[in-house]
Amino acid sequence: MAVGDRTFSRNSAESLARKIVALLRAGGFTQFIELDDGDTEAVSQRETVEDKTDDYTLDEEDFGKLLTMTNAGAKTFTLPAVDAEDIGLYVKFAKLGAGSVIIQAGGADTIDDSAGGGTMYNDLADELHAEIVLRVRAAGKWISEAPKGVGWRTS
Repeated sequence: MAVGDRTFSRNSAESLARKIVALLRAGGFTQFIELDDGDTEAVSQRETVEDKTDDYTLDEEDFGKLLTMTNAGAKTFTLPAVDAEDIGLYVKFAKLGAGSVIIQAGGADTIDDSAGGGTMYNDLADELHAEIVLRVRAAGKWISEAPKGVGWRTS
């Protein structure tokens, strides 16, 4: 596949296509429609919401989504390790039950002021609708935005 003056192998072209889809999803484009001429058009719509009830490991498909956790116990979302190509992508999280929500950084990545491979968590049982957005700010660096609730902390 050629883009401008660069040629990509099949594997790098597929990787590039996945990154483009992740970027479009992060920008609110979550539906893709194949046109009659074979091209694909991205369509903006409401963000995708997925409810989880058990530990969950995120991948590139989760960028731009709202992931909710409904559980009475402690459950963990594990973030993917991120690099410079992921800057600007985000994931929203909502704690809907009384249980603790733990967000584990992938690899040696950090979340705000956490240690490498650290966590962000909310363990306040009475915060039943706490939310937070995590955005990739740099390679290996997630930052929190727009927290709802006072219980979000890093470790």
